[in-house]
Order: sequence, then structure tokens, then C-alpha cells
Amino acid sequence: MKKHFILAILSIMLLIANAAIYFYYFYPPVVLIKLNRSGRAPSKRELHLIHKMIEKPGFYHDTFCYLEDHGTMESVPSLIKALKHQEPPGPNGFSDCAAAHCVDALSEITGHRPENNTYEEWNEWWESKGSKVNKNNK
Repeated sequence: MKKHFILAILSIMLLIANAAIYFYYFYPPVVLIKLNRSGRAPSKRELHLIHKMIEKPGFYHDTFCYLEDHGTMESVPSLIKALKHQEPPGPNGFSDCAAAHCVDALSEITGHRPENNTYEEWNEWWESKGSKVNKNNK
């Protein structure tokens, strides 16, 4: 009887762990795929999921492209955090495609474009001026 109880508890714990992994890693991309296919603007909840997703290191090319069209001022802090995890511009000024789309999304939303488009420049701008910009811009 005791073994069955322990197995039941372990099964429940495994189920909860799997659900947590699914909703943390796999659910936000599924939401984004559905949004891309529908072409509609995200709800606040969906936008929040997208923001949480891009704050983790990863390759978010399509997400950045989506935020170019549908991002809001609330997207900016998450995009800046995401930029920190992207390839910085090289000596010739070029960066990888995902980083370029991240910068394009930031510029499209804020109307600002720093000279070198680095995480440091965007973060400094956001902390000094950007967070004070009218949140109804987009």
C-alpha cells in the first residue's frame, strides 16, 4: 500500500514537472505560431508570454519580426534584454539577422536608433530617456 502511495505521489510530481516545462518552454512559441498564422495583434496575455520567451537566451528571429509589426512600448524592456543575448555587431558594423530584427523592432516601436545598436547603448537610452517616452506611441 505504501509503495502505491509513493508511486502515485511521484507520478503526480512528474506530471506537474512536465506541465511546467511545457508552459515555460513550448507554449509561448506555439502561441506565436498561431498569431503569425492569424495575422492578428496579440492580446495582453499573449504579448506577455512573448516577452517572457525572448528574455531567455535563444534564437528568436521570427519573434523579432512579429514584434516589428505588433510590439508595443511594453515590449521594449524585453527586446533590450533579448538584444543582450544576440550576437553583437562585428567590426564592420554587421550583426546576425536575428539581432538586426531585434534592433529593427526596437527602432520601429520607439522611433530611436543608436549609432552602434548594441545592448549597452539601448539599455542606457532606455534607462535615461526611453522609459519616459509616451507609452501611447504604438
